Amino acid sequence: MPTPATSDISVVIPYYNREEYIDEAIQSVLAQTLQPLEIIIVNDCSRESSRRYLDRYAGVCTIIDLAKNIGVAAARNEGIRRARGQFIAFLDSDDLWVPEKLDRQRRYMDEHPRCDVVQTATWRFYSDRPNRFDTCDQPVPLTLSWALRLEGWVNP
Repeated sequence: MPTPATSDISVVIPYYNREEYIDEAIQSVLAQTLQPLEIIIVNDCSRESSRRYLDRYAGVCTIIDLAKNIGVAAARNEGIRRARGQFIAFLDSDDLWVPEKLDRQRRYMDEHPRCDVVQTATWRFYSDRPNRFDTCDQPVPLTLSWALRLEGWVNP
């Protein structure tokens, strides 16, 4: 089996006491048909045992340890500051990607050079209600100000 090509994409994963989910999240990144340049896990001051759990990924991820809990948005921003890629892909520590996600998004960016952000479809899993698939049939260009006004439209 050929080795997937490496891209110019940095993956940023904010992490706070989520050892029960992080394995699947990271495995979904490692299974990408277009491999990222780097995977950055921003540990948002997790408890000690949860932080130690991340050590298993020290060989494949850059782990940034924050001295205090600053919240998910600020943790993402810290990951962006440290990223080396031309593009940033956010993944929450309790989420998964389909294997073609980065490849499809990167190709879309190449085909649409004026595009700054790509939002994909999402499949939401719930323990207390039916799962939900959010998508649109065709790519829809949006201005940033319009996208930020739509409830739930932009999912990092």
